[in-house]
Amino acid sequence: FSANDLDGFTFEEIIFIIEFVAHNQNSLGCEALEAEAIKLISGPWRSSTPPLLGSEERLSVHNRPENGNRRSSSPSSDPDPNGGFDISLEESSSKYQFATKKRKVASSLSASDGLINDNPHESALTAIPSVSPYPTCRPYPTCRPVMTTPASLELLGLFAALGGVKVPSLIFERFLSPQLRWSEDGDPVPAPLPLDSDTPRGELFNSPESLTESLEQLRLGSWIYMDHFDKSSYQRFSVSESVREYSAQLLKVKGLHYWTLLALQFVCHVFPRDPTLEASFQRHGKILSPVIDHLIEQSKAFELPKSTRITIAEVLVAKARVGSSQYNRQSLDEATELLGDEIPDYIRASIVLRRSILLRLEGAYHSSEQEILDYQNGAASYEVANPRLRALSRLLLISHLENLIQLEAYEKAEKEVRELNKWEPSEGAPWSPMELSVNFKKWSTVSKIYQSRGRLESAKSHLVRCYSFLRPERLRNDTELLPDPDPNRFQIICRLSDLLCADGYWVDARSNIEYEINSISSDFPGKFAKALTRLKVSLLDVDIAESKYDQASSGIEWLKQQFDEISSPDISYQWLHVRSIIASARLLHSQRRFKEAISEWDLVLSLVRKYSDSFEPEGFFYGLAQLSIALARLQNARSTTDASCISSPSWHADTRQFFDKACAVLAREDVNYWVPTLPKTVIPDLLSNIQSTEASWWTADDFLKLQQKYPYLPVFDRRQQRLSSRM
Repeated sequence: FSANDLDGFTFEEIIFIIEFVAHNQNSLGCEALEAEAIKLISGPWRSSTPPLLGSEERLSVHNRPENGNRRSSSPSSDPDPNGGFDISLEESSSKYQFATKKRKVASSLSASDGLINDNPHESALTAIPSVSPYPTCRPYPTCRPVMTTPASLELLGLFAALGGVKVPSLIFERFLSPQLRWSEDGDPVPAPLPLDSDTPRGELFNSPESLTESLEQLRLGSWIYMDHFDKSSYQRFSVSESVREYSAQLLKVKGLHYWTLLALQFVCHVFPRDPTLEASFQRHGKILSPVIDHLIEQSKAFELPKSTRITIAEVLVAKARVGSSQYNRQSLDEATELLGDEIPDYIRASIVLRRSILLRLEGAYHSSEQEILDYQNGAASYEVANPRLRALSRLLLISHLENLIQLEAYEKAEKEVRELNKWEPSEGAPWSPMELSVNFKKWSTVSKIYQSRGRLESAKSHLVRCYSFLRPERLRNDTELLPDPDPNRFQIICRLSDLLCADGYWVDARSNIEYEINSISSDFPGKFAKALTRLKVSLLDVDIAESKYDQASSGIEWLKQQFDEISSPDISYQWLHVRSIIASARLLHSQRRFKEAISEWDLVLSLVRKYSDSFEPEGFFYGLAQLSIALARLQNARSTTDASCISSPSWHADTRQFFDKACAVLAREDVNYWVPTLPKTVIPDLLSNIQSTEASWWTADDFLKLQQKYPYLPVFDRRQQRLSSRM
């Protein structure tokens, strides 16, 4: 029967009626249904859930004393070995009578109306014989109860509130382990279970240890089943089709408001908050995000207590780190709208921090700066803030420094590092763990500032400190990889390898990069797409330096496929895209395929104009491309049998124009050390080749300035120079 047919029944009646239907395959008549209703147990509910009967209680209810009015066709009062019980219909009285409408509905039920499990992934609900051993056709319940604890019933209602299908098992796995949060003192502390008096307090929160038992009970009874995947965290539960209507009644009887809030508290409690606290933050956050989205949408119809809204806002801020830019921005807007003027300082600071980062990734550096400035104007001073707020304030200053780097305000950024260094611990006020965790981002940002200023050894020393701060890659036995690498690991490795490559330490650079690529490909296939792209781009410089052209060509083809699939690249992908095309042009030039190399350099010029948020239209990379095209035209002309083009005044003028543009830009612009191989190796090689190819050009003033700015230094000399610097 449908949900509407249960209107007017008590919650206890619904439980027993549907359990009775679930345990019978024969026709269920009006008399049997009425008899089951007679046996309802009255009494107060425990923690707002009905006291479901255990096996012993069920036996005592059904095992009634014999009397003279018993029908001759009834089985004996003792439970038979197959689980049959006596159902006495004569004991009914008017106060237990069901409404006429419900009698008609019940009497019209057939065997197919029972909760029969027909899902191929599920086993039968109960092992019930298809033919009754008794002479009567009257159905009978089995002795094995479907539910024995309120927690099991509550768990089924929780499944229904979560959507009923494809509920990640990760929710329950995480519930059984401590969930860490940053306290006001900046310490990682286990989050308490949500037992607020303003919100539902279910059995699962009162007794978390019963969760495993309840899950097992539901699985053994085939109320739920599990979809199996290779990774345990990707396993998902679904409510069996045959009992979904039953679980839907739970939502109706207690109300969608109750179950939605209960499920919301449950999932909010297990949602990870900070990647510093959890290695699996990204992976688990992506799995749980669709679930929390569903519950938040459901909760919009209800008035939520402030404590719940604060918890949801925390989750929304955390969720704004695992999706696309648009998805993350929407999460932050929802968090702000949810709390309005009641927003706590730490949540507001977290929202501003995430927004500033999102705006920077979109190239809106000035908007990112404005977000930070607006917050700082109304925020508490650093001296009076608690450790958690102090850590967030330092992160906002680091975000400000990152904006200055992107705006190429390197000198200003270097000065403001001193402001960041003022915030040092003292004996009376040591740093909290949260404040200490900020040091990694500080070292990473400071290394960028030093690298931008050409202080490569200082940049390298800070990157080494960052590397030492990363989580260990393997467990103590050195045999098993951690389930989730540190999300900062790959960027640090790439930047260190770029510096090694520029100094001529190609073997070390290759060893670092290939190890990371192999670990991603074998242990985390299909994951860490941006990290893998970043690693392969860095490897191209090493391949070209070691003349491994086939390997470089294969890497370039792979990268081109990746970038073709990205419709709206953020500034990181824009940067990597341009680097890959530069490497492609260099490779073609090294293979003496000059015309193709010129086409690739033309593409570099086009991308520099297209990605105006990431590159100056006529900046360093523009000058590099112009200089490379000039050399490629010269070498292409001398490699052809027909040298008539060399004597053509127009060809010569066009080629000289490329050269003059390059000299003017590169002489004007600061040296760009973001890809250190370019200023330390590529441009000096280009200048040296042009000097030997077109001797009449090298006396130009700008050309002489460039030779001083980009001195040619053989690999051996670069290594010796680095060694002396270290000593």
